[in-house]
Amino acid sequence: MIHGYGTVSFSNGDKYIGEFKDDTFNGQGTYNFPNGDSYVGEFKDGKRSGQGTYKNSAGTTYIGDFIDGFFNGQGTVTYAIGSQYVGAFKDGERNGQG
Repeated sequence: MIHGYGTVSFSNGDKYIGEFKDDTFNGQGTYNFPNGDSYVGEFKDGKRSGQGTYKNSAGTTYIGDFIDGFFNGQGTVTYAIGSQYVGAFKDGERNGQG
């Protein structure tokens, strides 16, 4: 059983470096995908939850709240071309005021 800080590399090329509790990503961590995407922030029960930063290989960055792995709550998306959306998100989509 993994508990504390560690690194896991997956056969598909994904890699997680960070905190574990009971074999699950819990706490602060970094998750890198083989396509160049990355997430740095909080995890709860193996999912992105809390504050974090997600960057994709196309140059788009989201900084804000996550719940159950999705953009949820307040956040900022900065697109590769320089435009931004600042506002509310629900289940990974823009929602409400922004």
